[in-house]
Amino acid sequence: MLKRVLRTLGILAALLTPCASQAYVLPSEQIIQFMCANFARFDTLVIRQSVTFMQKGESPEKGVDEVLSVKSPNLFHSSLLDSSMEPVSAEDRTYRELLVASNPRRLIPRLNELGIDTQQAAYTRLEGTVVYCIGEKDPKAPKLLIEKATVLPLFLAYQRPGQDAGDLMRVRFLDYRKVEQGWVPFEIHTFLGDRWTAKYSVHSVKVNVPLKPSLFAK
Repeated sequence: MLKRVLRTLGILAALLTPCASQAYVLPSEQIIQFMCANFARFDTLVIRQSVTFMQKGESPEKGVDEVLSVKSPNLFHSSLLDSSMEPVSAEDRTYRELLVASNPRRLIPRLNELGIDTQQAAYTRLEGTVVYCIGEKDPKAPKLLIEKATVLPLFLAYQRPGQDAGDLMRVRFLDYRKVEQGWVPFEIHTFLGDRWTAKYSVHSVKVNVPLKPSLFAK
């Protein structure tokens, strides 16, 4: 796993490779609208997944299995499958709002809040794949990379409230699979700055399961 993580870090360090094509780029609002269509039919998701956290010493912690309940647009609840384990400290799940985003009119202001300049759109490449870049091309700037062919988000870098400007939250979405009438990434890697912080591996997903409002009370 460590080799794969180091490879991913190398990719992020040289993230933005200029794209040879100078073809017309769709307006960012339209790109985001097409992206949201991939998740428009998701009201709730119940995700069973394994989570491996990375300590500051770069050694993986013991993984945990959890059930993550999500309700569009921004409600989340985590419960560990092993009740004897201590709850995981609060983690930033802002990036998951992309995966249940059905309303681009709400999402665009949200991306602006995260430091992404949604007025800028250009082509670039991520690991050889042509992507739309929403935001500045500067590797150190907040941005959203969306695959051109599928219009699925592949990478997100954003400024967390209260964090130093250099400590961007970076998220890599991998292994998308069709789940009913939408798409879900079955592997997610998160980074804080250049440090890998967690890996999420999805085992199963249930779509539009009724969830009690009290589940999200906290």
